[in-house]
Amino acid sequence: AINLNPSSSIPYQLQVKMYFKFHRYKSALDFALSAYRHFPNDSDCLYLLGKAEQKLDHHNDAIEYFKRLLLLPLSSGNIDYTLMNFSIANSLYELGEYENAYNLVQPIFKNDPLNLKAGVLLAKILF
Repeated sequence: AINLNPSSSIPYQLQVKMYFKFHRYKSALDFALSAYRHFPNDSDCLYLLGKAEQKLDHHNDAIEYFKRLLLLPLSSGNIDYTLMNFSIANSLYELGEYENAYNLVQPIFKNDPLNLKAGVLLAKILF
């Protein structure tokens, strides 16, 4: 599929998601890096790259990719700022940076108390 449509990031994204599904995170990271090299301003590719780094416990790298995503122009795709802040908070928590994680996840939960993932992360930070 990649060879049939080299101008689209979608085949790369599907391959990365397939590797995620089978818990092959190193392979997902390799494909995500390849997608990022071909499509550096594609928000979906950048998110999948950060997620792959996160799955491999490379939290500092994941944070950097999520921050890069937040700096992309709005024309780069549908950027979910809440999801990016939550993803960064999750990695900060894993790195033991609880105060920084709290500062990112607390407003998410305050604005959306039904956000279960934010609530769980907030509880883990506080207790």
